[in-house]
Amino acid sequence: MALNRNSAYVNCSQTAIPIYASVNQDKQVGTIYNSEMYSVTTLPDVLDSYPYMTVTFRDANGNKATGCMQTGKLAFSDEPAYLADQVLFHRRNSDGKTLVKAEATKIASNDTLKYMIFTVNASVGLYNNTTFVRNLDKGTRIAMDGSTVGAQHPERISVDYVEELVNGRLTWVKKSNAWVDLGYHIGSSPHNRALW
Repeated sequence: MALNRNSAYVNCSQTAIPIYASVNQDKQVGTIYNSEMYSVTTLPDVLDSYPYMTVTFRDANGNKATGCMQTGKLAFSDEPAYLADQVLFHRRNSDGKTLVKAEATKIASNDTLKYMIFTVNASVGLYNNTTFVRNLDKGTRIAMDGSTVGAQHPERISVDYVEELVNGRLTWVKKSNAWVDLGYHIGSSPHNRALW
């Protein structure tokens, strides 16, 4: 199974995935544990078949960090077993303790797609392209139909709707080029991540 580049994932395997400083696997810089989220981008100027991808994750110090994760076959080895249990972020929500399956919901009658709804659990930034718009307060709901993260900002996930107060009423507002910070500095596990 290949991981999609520029996507956010949740590690649903029972494997603690080692993250290295480089493809040489000479220095481990972190670990992605069961149920933790992370973002995948690609190494610059490499083929899709290359057995490593760049990941953004929360390190042991609670900071956003980057490193290399094995995502393919190395010489004389099989693909890592944990790859089969990597699930796109928008397919797994949190109940505050564990991961739960995200449910698809229709947002607007004139929109044929269904979206996964997440609630902001800690204040995070909303961006239009790369321009900061405002912070979303705890309790704000957002909706997305995928797990796309920015190529230049893999800590931000694309959102399609934000629930906002319009004329005194909470209303789903369709967004174009909207991105929300995943909050790696806040947490990456079901009990502490910024988006539930």
